[in-house]
Amino acid sequence: MVFIWRERDSDVKKQSWADNLGVWQSFMLRLTLYGGFRLVGDDDVEIRLKSKKAKALLAYLALPPGKARSREELMALLWSDRGEAQARGSLRQVLTGLRKELGHGARDALCITDDALLLDPDHVVVDDGDVGDELLAGFHLHDPAFEEWLRDERLRSEDERFRSGSSPPPRRLGKPAVAVVPFVNISGDPEQQYFSDGITEDITTELSRFGLIDILARQSTFVLRDRHADISEVLRKLGAHYLVEGSARKIGSRIRLTAQLVDTESHKQVWADRYDREMTDVFVIQDELVNAIVATLAGRLATEGLDRALRKPPDSLAAYDYYLRSLRHDRLYDAQSAVAGREALEKAIGLDPTFARAYGLLALFKMFAGWFGGTQEYASDEILNLAKTAVELDPTDGDCYAKLGAVHLDRNEHEQARYNLETALRLNPHDSYTWAHFAWYLVTAGRPAEALDYLDRILAVDPHPPNWNWDIRAEALYDLKRYEDAAKVLESKTVRYHYNFGQLAACYGQLGRKADAAALWEKVLEINPSTKLSWIGDGLGYQHQTNRDHWRDGLLKAGLTD
Repeated sequence: MVFIWRERDSDVKKQSWADNLGVWQSFMLRLTLYGGFRLVGDDDVEIRLKSKKAKALLAYLALPPGKARSREELMALLWSDRGEAQARGSLRQVLTGLRKELGHGARDALCITDDALLLDPDHVVVDDGDVGDELLAGFHLHDPAFEEWLRDERLRSEDERFRSGSSPPPRRLGKPAVAVVPFVNISGDPEQQYFSDGITEDITTELSRFGLIDILARQSTFVLRDRHADISEVLRKLGAHYLVEGSARKIGSRIRLTAQLVDTESHKQVWADRYDREMTDVFVIQDELVNAIVATLAGRLATEGLDRALRKPPDSLAAYDYYLRSLRHDRLYDAQSAVAGREALEKAIGLDPTFARAYGLLALFKMFAGWFGGTQEYASDEILNLAKTAVELDPTDGDCYAKLGAVHLDRNEHEQARYNLETALRLNPHDSYTWAHFAWYLVTAGRPAEALDYLDRILAVDPHPPNWNWDIRAEALYDLKRYEDAAKVLESKTVRYHYNFGQLAACYGQLGRKADAAALWEKVLEINPSTKLSWIGDGLGYQHQTNRDHWRDGLLKAGLTD
């Protein structure tokens, strides 16, 4: 896509392109957005804008050109994490710098008023770019509002390219491609078609938030709405590994929705479920159903991908396959798995140094290693830098922010943790891994009941979550003084760690089981003889000392001393 500005004498009034052609061609700027950001002036000399915000501003104004964008809209898009006064000042600063770098050639094409900005459409020439070029490829801006807009704009662009006959962009090797086929309206009421179409579009959009899934363009799958086409042949051409399909039926005052996930190679059903709801508010029901389906689907797709990766011979593994194998070790969550998971991720990064999620999970495995060893050391700067690298490589992936938030939690940097975890939830509100990390934050913030709500949501979509989820549940239950329930969770763990023995001893102390508590504390001292009673609460990252002291109180009630 190329946008052209041409300088005019100040006394030349705006006329048609033909009338002013001779004057306008004295100066020209060209902005390319597909395949990356590039701005060139006369003689094809590139103009390198210093500010990424300025690049983002031009891109937003150019899609589409001629549409006025209010200053408030631009402030919310580019400075969503700042107050109004600071955002307004930042916008003024960017515009000042942009005028200087573009020169007088942008004076008339970039129309600026006190309230809004726009690009003059008379000065815009659109170039669709080469097939496969991604909108603003490689461009990232550390603002979740802009990244969310860019993700949606890329999806829209892919849809338009498919309709025009262009091929979809290349996909990461090993990444599962999913086709969401329009849900069938079987209610007998044509007016209900909007509901089933809405379900389809929302599932497609929400699944696209997951960095480990490639979603085929919506328009490419809507051709299958009436099922007249040969679905197998179409999916083969589209390159889909999985098919999501379903149906919607209105029965009186209720709506019934069925959904299933099918492996397109084996034609086997991987997952299926049915949802029944009262039609009290159709849009609320639609959101609820989409949330339930997407969260479950994402988990099943990850599990299926892991099974495929485990069946591959080691010499054929791609970076994505090594990452999936590391997820298995993350679920097991013990000292041996921490080593094996770290090794798998290092191989993934060796094959693909830009694989953002691999850096984030590697940071957690290194952090876990310290926990399993019974140390009280916080996550090192090396670990923090790994997590930051993940976000820098892909600031559109909520999982990367979630991992960075978890590292900040371990370092007792609560405000940074909150910001990154809330950003992760905004980018992908359906990721059960992010729910678990946020539940840990809620425990540290003294909000255990809310943490349990998130943990219960995880069990609804994943009955066998990673083992570390149970630690968070036990901590929330203990904070709620549900000592017996907390003890049952810790007792049911097949593998317990240094701190688990101490936590269970505190539960037994609160329950009056002094002998059992003493026996467990001996195991704690076997692993690390220098362990203090206060370490059990201190190691959980609480913001408030009363929560830390609560764990020590249980150990003291058991008659234990340092």
